[in-house]
Amino acid sequence: MPRFMNDDETLVRSYLLRLASEEEMDQIEEAFLSTSEHSALITDAENRLISDYVQGRLSVEQEEAFERNYAVTAERREQLAIARSLVTMVPHAEGTREATSAA
Repeated sequence: MPRFMNDDETLVRSYLLRLASEEEMDQIEEAFLSTSEHSALITDAENRLISDYVQGRLSVEQEEAFERNYAVTAERREQLAIARSLVTMVPHAEGTREATSAA
């Protein structure tokens, strides 16, 4: 199912994936990274970006940019590993709920 994003999240994602132009990158840094007010927006955008990557929701261009530009630090690779673990656990949890409610 496609995920709908607001303009701010779209801008932050393009920044995180380094798909924005240099001018856009500067504007995004000035608008979002210069104040702590936007930290929740950035964190949420990162979490959804990781989730979308793990669940195969990114375009080919976004997926390649994610691998090349985003998942390059140890911290981000750890977040990615955790997200993958959670995704693989979800079907088991749903199966358990179904079995429990059927009983």
